[in-house]
Amino acid sequence: MCVALQQLLNCPFSGMTRKLFLESRALELIAHQLCQMSDARQLPAVVFHNNLTFFF
Repeated sequence: MCVALQQLLNCPFSGMTRKLFLESRALELIAHQLCQMSDARQLPAVVFHNNLTFFF
């Protein structure tokens, strides 16, 4: 999670590429948070990516 946060803070891109990069890192951080929450509750985590559903 720290790597995604560092990349979010130090984005080397500009314009539309920067926006897409920042959105992807934000989604990655949300996914990490959901996994941590599901681990704490002993519930399966569900991650949606490119119209696919993954259960952890």
